[in-house]
Amino acid sequence: MDQSTLDKLRKLHLKTMAAAYETQDSVPGIMDMTFDERLSFLVDAEMDSRDNRRLSRRIKEAHFPDSNAVIEGIKYYQDRNLNRNQITALATNQYIHKPKNILVTGATGAGKTYILAALGNRACQQNYKVLYIRMPELFNEIERAKMEGEYEKLLKKYHSRDLLIIDDWLLYPVKEGQCEQILEVLEGRYRHSATIVGSQYTEDGWRERLGSGAVAEAIMDRLTACAERIIILGDKSMRTRND
Repeated sequence: MDQSTLDKLRKLHLKTMAAAYETQDSVPGIMDMTFDERLSFLVDAEMDSRDNRRLSRRIKEAHFPDSNAVIEGIKYYQDRNLNRNQITALATNQYIHKPKNILVTGATGAGKTYILAALGNRACQQNYKVLYIRMPELFNEIERAKMEGEYEKLLKKYHSRDLLIIDDWLLYPVKEGQCEQILEVLEGRYRHSATIVGSQYTEDGWRERLGSGAVAEAIMDRLTACAERIIILGDKSMRTRND
């Protein structure tokens, strides 16, 4: 190991590459490698480290309630009626590329949030920008942004994410002006970005909570016109289930 080379790598902020260079003599078979193979070993170490840091940053910025949720962790109990083939297909993230919305419905405790976070994490792994937010928090952010004159900036954030995940969709009946706010969020994503929602209510329940009128119809159209549905059945809570 050449100390001068090690110092230069550190000055170039190639910390992982420097660490791999410093310890490479202890790697079994390293002396039997060609120069190109040894260089590739160092470059791969640096690239892997940067990829991992970028992934960690994307997951952190997504604000998942469970950053460890994974597709492989989804439970396919018979009474839940989950389609494994459907979930496997969604894990390829083709619905983001198309794009297509995903509507996840089920009772409280059915495991909707875990599925949402697992899909979001998988998207992050393939370099998509994701944002998870609960609908009550979305309304709070909008109200705060309007008061601070940052509303357009906030809408740009919602519109720019490759995947927007809204949990607790229409958990509470909408207040005056909130239908227009929902439409503003969805309109800016329509036909070019995927949105996932998780809700305790069926689509008929959404219509009841949104009410009648052109804005309510536009919301349902933007969300459901090109959408795939995951309907979780059963009344056993995943929070206490051990079978």
